[in-house]
Amino acid sequence: MANMVPIGSLMKRVKDRPETTISLFQALNTSRTTVGTYFFTPSIQEFFEKILGAAGSKHGGGYWVQAEYGAGKTHFLATLSCLLMDTSEELWNELKNESVRNCRRRLEGKKLFPVILSLKGEAGVDKADNLLNVVLDQIKEELGDRNLSGKISITTEDELINWYETRSPEVKNPIDSYIEKQSGGKTKSLSPKTLASLIGQYCQENIGGPPPITSSTKKRIAHIYNQLLDSGYDALLIVIDEFEAWQRRHAVDTAESAQDEEVLETLAWVLPRDMNLEIYTIVASQMEAPAKLRGDRFINLRLLANEQDYEIIVSQRVRELIPENQPEVAQYYEYYWKEFKFLKNSNREYFYQIFPFQPRCFEVIRHITERELPTARLGIGVIYDCLGDSEILSRTNLITVNDLMVSKELVDAMGTTSYKDPYNAYLAGMNSLSDFSLDDEELSLAKWLLTTLFLWHIAYLDTPRPMSVLELTEATLTSGDVIKGEDLVEVVLEKLRDLPQISYRKDKGARFVVTREGEAKPAQIFMSFQKKITDISQIQEAWDKGLLLQPQETGGEESFFSGYKFDERKRATVEFRKLEYPGEVIVTRRWRAEYGENVTNDLHFRIVILTGPESIDVKEIKDFRIGVCVPSSLTEAARDAARDYLALSEMEEAYRDKTGSEAEQIRSWLQSKRPEVVRDLLRKQLGIYRNGTIITAHQLGIVEKNVFLLNKIDKVLDQLVPTILADAYAKPVVDSQLFKKNFSGREARNVFEGLFKKANVPAATSACINYAPALKLSTTDKPTKFNPSPNKVFELIENRVKAGEVQIWKLFEELHNQGLTNELINLYLLAFVRNGKPNVEISLRTGHSQPVDKITSFNIPQVNWRARLEIILDTLYPSSEESWNDILPFAKIVNPNLKMATAPDDVTDQERQLLQVLDDTKNQIPRIIENLRILYGKLAEDIPESKIEVIEKIKEITDVKNYGEFYAPFKDKDEYPDENAFRAKFDEFKKLKAIADQSTEIVTMKSYLNEVVLPEENTLSGDLLTIGARLKLNSLVENPTLAGSIKGQFRQFKDSYQNQYQIHHRDYYKTLKGLFEKVEEADAKIAAIIRLDKILESEPSLGKVLEEHHKDLATRVVPCPNKDPVSVENSPLCQGCRLTLTAMPPKEEVEEFLREVGKGLKSNAKKMSQALTKTILEKDSGKKLDKLIKIIQVSDLVKLSEMLSDDMVVYIKKLFKEAKVITESIGVLSRIRERFAYVDEENVDELIEAFKDELKEALKEAKKKNPGKKVRISLQ
Repeated sequence: MANMVPIGSLMKRVKDRPETTISLFQALNTSRTTVGTYFFTPSIQEFFEKILGAAGSKHGGGYWVQAEYGAGKTHFLATLSCLLMDTSEELWNELKNESVRNCRRRLEGKKLFPVILSLKGEAGVDKADNLLNVVLDQIKEELGDRNLSGKISITTEDELINWYETRSPEVKNPIDSYIEKQSGGKTKSLSPKTLASLIGQYCQENIGGPPPITSSTKKRIAHIYNQLLDSGYDALLIVIDEFEAWQRRHAVDTAESAQDEEVLETLAWVLPRDMNLEIYTIVASQMEAPAKLRGDRFINLRLLANEQDYEIIVSQRVRELIPENQPEVAQYYEYYWKEFKFLKNSNREYFYQIFPFQPRCFEVIRHITERELPTARLGIGVIYDCLGDSEILSRTNLITVNDLMVSKELVDAMGTTSYKDPYNAYLAGMNSLSDFSLDDEELSLAKWLLTTLFLWHIAYLDTPRPMSVLELTEATLTSGDVIKGEDLVEVVLEKLRDLPQISYRKDKGARFVVTREGEAKPAQIFMSFQKKITDISQIQEAWDKGLLLQPQETGGEESFFSGYKFDERKRATVEFRKLEYPGEVIVTRRWRAEYGENVTNDLHFRIVILTGPESIDVKEIKDFRIGVCVPSSLTEAARDAARDYLALSEMEEAYRDKTGSEAEQIRSWLQSKRPEVVRDLLRKQLGIYRNGTIITAHQLGIVEKNVFLLNKIDKVLDQLVPTILADAYAKPVVDSQLFKKNFSGREARNVFEGLFKKANVPAATSACINYAPALKLSTTDKPTKFNPSPNKVFELIENRVKAGEVQIWKLFEELHNQGLTNELINLYLLAFVRNGKPNVEISLRTGHSQPVDKITSFNIPQVNWRARLEIILDTLYPSSEESWNDILPFAKIVNPNLKMATAPDDVTDQERQLLQVLDDTKNQIPRIIENLRILYGKLAEDIPESKIEVIEKIKEITDVKNYGEFYAPFKDKDEYPDENAFRAKFDEFKKLKAIADQSTEIVTMKSYLNEVVLPEENTLSGDLLTIGARLKLNSLVENPTLAGSIKGQFRQFKDSYQNQYQIHHRDYYKTLKGLFEKVEEADAKIAAIIRLDKILESEPSLGKVLEEHHKDLATRVVPCPNKDPVSVENSPLCQGCRLTLTAMPPKEEVEEFLREVGKGLKSNAKKMSQALTKTILEKDSGKKLDKLIKIIQVSDLVKLSEMLSDDMVVYIKKLFKEAKVITESIGVLSRIRERFAYVDEENVDELIEAFKDELKEALKEAKKKNPGKKVRISLQ
């Protein structure tokens, strides 16, 4: 940089400060300046060419110019409007873009009528107003400026007045008279609005409607357009600026916004496309076009969509490069391209266009100015101010983000509400920087960083985002001769951790924090606490405490010994030679002699870690498997970290119970400070152990730096313990290196179950494959078959057994020191017993939960592998167990397929077969008992207790886990003198089982026979009695073979019975079908009887009685749902109808019923004939009753049933009502029966006279009750 020329020598700032807020109308009035100062980027050039080209081709349309605040959209509109309104060569020569300048030829001589307006000032108009009115008002104003007022009608009022003024006197005179009458004055004295209103009223009242003027938006604009063409214009140009103000005023999906969209769509799409009108509509807004206007309606033009457009335009407007100094500018490019990354994707031309600015300046100032705040228009001004600062211009580096604060205009804008708090926090931060231990260079960088982060914060105020160290290095252009720029930035950020205005985390970057007044105080208090701590012992104690911090105290991170306590023996596991070895770890502040004692129990190592330096006597370490880690003294950095942690803890304690806002603020600061302090402390812990010493009994010379690679205790153990165990177990009895995978405690169980329990599970099979051959317990070709080969462990155990009984704990202690884990020793010990060479047993301690009393060669498969199995193993000694061949005679009674065997696997196989049969028998016993109880119950017999006792005895024998338990009952010679006694009992059991197995068939036979119903003297009656007599359970139990002959006899009976039943069923329902049809035929007749009852008003109704009888018969003559021949395989009766062989169809009852129906219909027909008197027939004007009368006269009951419908019943009752015929039931016959109990020759005449008197009296009574009507007496 020393050879660089100051940037002030390579360019010059423009003389006049660029306009930051351009007035659209002022810019139009100064067209040459507007056009001459406009700078074209490639995208803006494309937009101009698109619009100018469309105008040259006479293709009207709409263009939506979208741009953020300060993006230059007003200048864009003004320049474009000037060029479209004035195609003179003089104006177009002011353009600095030749390509755009060439568009003039196609536009030369074209005359556009301009309608240019800004809606910013229209936002206060009455809500009843709309966009069309604003446009029309502007057209009207423009017509006035061009001396066209009154020549072109714009509004509806204009058209009404124009129509009125162009009428003939014959039409106009009546209108004048009407207006003078209504207003009381002459038409010339009235305002246009009043005059137009009265003209409209006249038309409505006198000519039946409005005059022929335009009404829709489309017609009105087209009407204006056509008038403009007549006035010499070629096209209409409508430019609307600040449309966002209008959009915000008219919310989306309201009637107002819909009206706005309709106006714009008409201007930009409907009129140019549907009517070929040359109208150009250009709308500018910060917001995007409404959904309805997007796509083809309006072509979207996004200004400065390319970020470089903004950077280039701003640079071009504020400075000019001195052409002859371009080589010096190139030197800047080459330096920054080499040293930094921000130019890696940019070319030299771009660098020239934005020189002397680092691109991040434009990103920041653009985002600050894009919001609608006072800063919205000051972007170019801030950049301009930077180029006026002499200190900046004298430098030999680019202008960076922090340089923007030299602008007074930017600083003044910080008083805005949105920026006030961040700016005050920034000033407080700048004032606090002197409190930090920073040299001059670091202080300067600190100010740049703070300023950059502050401006970055307000640039992204709505969406905060941090900056990485690399981004800050690039933004501040920090570099160094010795230390990289990124490292310098990170060093300063680390030193500023206590500055409240900066939050920094390496993984998340740095960000500016807005603090309130007084928030810097906690950092200063913290520093005072730090300075008070000078006692080394206090610092060491804080260091020690930090080593044990838990994640909940650190915010989730783990300290070196997280989860440990001082002097606590904590178990750990380490893999060595593919074996997982358990051990213990002790973290302590002081060495104790007990830590050097021998490692015992199931542990294989002990690691003692001191928290501070201490001298250890190697002689105190008595076990080769012990390692002692002694750290170095604390480094200065470690002490500082411990001091910070202690200061933080003391400050937290001091303010824990204090009240007030200040105390609350400090506690909040401490809460945010704690993660940083703790994280720094944790990072220092590993270093003092890397520089310490590791001591062992054999002084192995372990390199500490190779052990303490990571700040994780388990990783340290993985490095340290294998070295110690390799020395302690130099001559292993098992070559575990042959294992295919690491061996853990659970794998010992899997190998055991795979070899001895034949567990058909993937884990057991996989374990046998991976480990059993290497342990020499099986072969590689058959890894799951126990087949041990000579090995050192078996040899050692055998030697100990030869000397007598072996205490298991002594055996474990010896093998433990040979490098075997407890799980491996358990596995080898059980395998040794199983091998049977020699035949030994293991006694178990009292209180064990194993299913066996002792462990023998033959019950190994029954042993349950449990964690710490060794604690129940007592003594290993020679076996006294019975052999398989001793129990074989009894076992063969249960399973005749069993054979003699001597080898453990063969014995195991035979035992498995025995136990399988016993288990199957045991599982069948509950079913056998249940079936027998059901059988005895169904056959009504009592089950003998002796039979139950036999079953219970067999159940006891089957409920065993090994052949030894099976044989135990036979040692009682009183009950079982020999195997024949057991055979007799087992044979009896088999008989009971045989009958129980046939229980379903026997019960089915019994149930079937119980349901059979036979007619008297049936040929099958004898067979039925015989089979029933033979079905006696006690006889069957003694001789189960009888069941077969009984089943055969039953089959024959059922076949014969089925033939009889199927014939009976078929014939029965064949007869029933005929009866069913006859009963169904009676249905119509019964309906006719019921209808006649209604007409005759008969009580009680004969038809109803017959109907109930019909329903009853109908249910008893229904066909069976099953088709013949029906099956009686499972039941002696058809399942569809349950018909018995004794059942007969109700033939006589049906015939009697049909006679009653015929008789009843005939009787009612006769009564009906009598009821149809002359008076009633005279009412039958339509002669509907003629046919009915004829049918009754000929007694055609079938046709009577068909003709007598519900409608006919209603019709006849209507005639009765019209004839005023009333039928009364007075009970004349009842009265006669009361007077004459009997009739003989002597009292016949008397009875006739009495009957006559009663009838007269009844008629008299009925007439009195029904005056004016013809009455009849019912004798029913």
